Amino acid sequence: MTEYQLNELLILSTEAYGGVLEFWISISFAVVVASFLTSDKLNRKVIRLMTFLYILSSMFLASLYISTAVRTNHYYQLLVSSGFDTSHFDHPVNFLTLFLVLLLFLGGTSGTVYYMYTCVKKSGASNVAT
Repeated sequence: MTEYQLNELLILSTEAYGGVLEFWISISFAVVVASFLTSDKLNRKVIRLMTFLYILSSMFLASLYISTAVRTNHYYQLLVSSGFDTSHFDHPVNFLTLFLVLLLFLGGTSGTVYYMYTCVKKSGASNVAT
């Protein structure tokens, strides 16, 4: 492959990160709003099911993010092994971005699940069906 083709593949691969992250944020926000608006109307089993499905979707999106990172690294390694210049990709902000996304995924998922847990507790006070 030419340097241009490898750079193009690398850039296309990195563009997928934003879409995955935006979709996960949308799901998280929707779950929080749904929990807030309906926790007094839903029983514990439904809220627990929502929590389980949210955790599964978060794990799926995290694995999609990781597989994109593996693919991106593969293209990067092809550039390096072909002797092409990769200095334009070697910026410390790239590592900071990966760290911040990790914190966002872990903190956001944990916070959302904790909030849903508090909704389960609230629904138990007003909703006898468990």
